[in-house]
Amino acid sequence: FDTVGTVWTALEAVAALGRARPYPKAMTLSPVVGEPKDRRANVTPLNVIRGPMKAQDNWIEPSGYDGVVIEYNDATTFERKTVSWPLSEDNLENPKQQPVIGLTDDDEALSMAKYIWRQITLQNLELSWAMELAGRNFKPFDRLGLVWPDFNWAEAAQVMEASGTALTLDRVAPSGALYVQLTRDDGFCSAVLSATGDGSK
Repeated sequence: FDTVGTVWTALEAVAALGRARPYPKAMTLSPVVGEPKDRRANVTPLNVIRGPMKAQDNWIEPSGYDGVVIEYNDATTFERKTVSWPLSEDNLENPKQQPVIGLTDDDEALSMAKYIWRQITLQNLELSWAMELAGRNFKPFDRLGLVWPDFNWAEAAQVMEASGTALTLDRVAPSGALYVQLTRDDGFCSAVLSATGDGSK
């Protein structure tokens, strides 16, 4: 860095190369990476408080970005280079200009442009809900399971009793082959498990 800035801005710039962003927790700052992850927790009507889940579509404005231009450096000469997605830079009218410090690989620059474009175009559904202390377990980029019958997103039930691999629920489960995920009291969840419902609880 050759200019004065904040620690936060410096961390954002450095973390961007690894598709990460800084995340404050207690007295520390750590990078959190945007990458495929296992589900960290489930959000269900059983652990949400104060009303329903709210959903909002944030559609791209007609005047918004029509592409991404990544600015990086040649690995040998350090000259400025650019790569764009989904159109060539000449055909973009309002691209998001994204300089990436330390990036010198052509393939990685194109991959970064595609990654940012997916964030702009695909992350348009905003969901909000209220939780108690379990909500403090979440960090940016965490993958959550959303179990919400109103949206036809799976069903939620409470385990009342367990005997070996047999579970008794507080409601009737569908009969036949099922996929089940168990959530602990602290909010963390298991892997997806195969199960069989017998048409009762």
